[in-house]
Formats: sequence, C-alpha cells, structure tokens
Amino acid sequence: MKKIHHYLEAHVPWYKEWHESAGHELIQYGTALLFAAFLFATVSSYHATASLAKMQIAVLSANALQALPAAPKNLPSTFSAPAVPDTIDTDAPDVFLTSPAASATVLRNSAVLVSAAASDDVGVAKVEFYINGGLLCADTESPFTCAWMVPGVPDARYALYAKAYDGSGNNKYSYTQYAFASH
Repeated sequence: MKKIHHYLEAHVPWYKEWHESAGHELIQYGTALLFAAFLFATVSSYHATASLAKMQIAVLSANALQALPAAPKNLPSTFSAPAVPDTIDTDAPDVFLTSPAASATVLRNSAVLVSAAASDDVGVAKVEFYINGGLLCADTESPFTCAWMVPGVPDARYALYAKAYDGSGNNKYSYTQYAFASH
C-alpha cells in the first residue's frame, strides 16, 4: 500500500491534498479505490476526470464510502494519466574479472590494474571492486577498472571480485579470483 501511496502522490496532482484530509483509518480504502480508478484510466488510455475522483464508488461497503472525504474543490477538470512503464527491470547485470588473471602472481609494492567486464539489458550503472572482502573502489564508466596498490606482504593470497549494478539497483557478484603476492 505504501508504494501505491507514493506513486499516486507523485503522479496525481490532487492526491496529496486528499490524502492529508482523509482520516488514517480511511487511507487504506481510499488509496486502493483511487489507485484502481487511476490504473483503469491509465491502462485504457482514457482521460480520468475530476468527477471520477469525486464519485464515491458503490463497490466499497456503505460504511467506508460514507466516511470518505470529498475530493478537493480545486481539482482540474481533466488530467491525463502518466505513462506506466511496460516492464520492470529485474535482471541483474553480468560481471566477471578480466584482470589480473585467476591465480596470477602480482608483485609486492606494485600498482596493479584490476578490471572487469559487465553487461546488462538496460545498462550498467557501476562496478565495485573488492579485495579480501573490502571495497577497493568503484567505477561508473566502461571499461570498468581500478588501481590496486599491492601490499608488501610476501606470499600473501588475495581474493578479488567485482559487483555490478544496473540503474534499477539490481546487482550481481562476479566469481572470486585469487592473486598471489611474489616472494
């Protein structure tokens, strides 16, 4: 219900005023009713009118309808329903490390370029790079790269992985690859 409320508040000019004037016990019924009318107008490509909002539709119980407040007086005579996206992006991007190679030996006290390839049906927003579970850096443009200063510890093993995000917040981790510090 909260998502419906936020959607109506953002897309129906008079909804916020109506919502603030309604009692809390009525919000659930009124919001659902308005959303259903709004969705019907959107899907069928008709213009919803102010009179639609003013009607206290008889499909709800009589008690709920009697308690609903009237629509605000300054409603526009008509409004066009905004476009509703056809699909919602639920696919996470694909990501894999391209450098350094799996099981690579890296020189201690040296700068190593860590890179990843990422793709998504809508677009990759950013790629984060991790070393031993800690965030090293993030890159928002392809090619996705990060400079890593390898510590001076001899014979150390480092777990490297990346995490890619798309614009909808979907994300996915790459497989972990290991790099080994030189002696």
